[in-house]
Amino acid sequence: MTDNRKNDFTEKVNQLSMDKEAIGECKQAISVEEKKQLSIDEQAMSDCNQSNAYCPKNPTVYIRLAAETDLANIAGIEAKTFSEPWSENGFRDAFHLEDTARIWVAVDTESRLLGYLVLYYTRYEGELETVAVDESARGQGIGHQLIQAMIAFGQEKDLDQIVLEVRKSNQTAIGLYQSQKFQVCGERKRFYRFPEEDALVMMYHYEK
Repeated sequence: MTDNRKNDFTEKVNQLSMDKEAIGECKQAISVEEKKQLSIDEQAMSDCNQSNAYCPKNPTVYIRLAAETDLANIAGIEAKTFSEPWSENGFRDAFHLEDTARIWVAVDTESRLLGYLVLYYTRYEGELETVAVDESARGQGIGHQLIQAMIAFGQEKDLDQIVLEVRKSNQTAIGLYQSQKFQVCGERKRFYRFPEEDALVMMYHYEK
């Protein structure tokens, strides 16, 4: 992911390779039974949303909104994770978009930054732009916690849906998103470089 991907969120959403029928199928796929099995305890998340911290499953890690002093560490994890990483300035630009972007971070009890997530959003839609967990902290459910914080925020903002792109070969990430009730809704050919690869478009739909 590169900084120029963040120029105009609304235009990008309009260019996604989804059609109305595909989105409709995704919405229908979220059955009543699946909604009952959502892994988010809405009441608990609502209680936690009264502050910047979200209730974690892992008692040694908690989620909060990023501070500007976090951005260098966020960029460091990004650079180690992706072949086309955002720069620190790119994260700073997102940080200052207070009305259209949010950045969450995962920190431990010693205030070490372990992961982050960036969401861009408009009035009705959000897009998960980038998310990563430091290699030393993977496998602890931190990615789940970050995504749950994002989903709770989207509910608070009354969004209709959140979309994202993911490499077709990244089965770990795809599985993570599917566990949070994201559905595959389309494809973007040759979306990624280094190496070149298609992207799956996935969507989380909020039931009203």
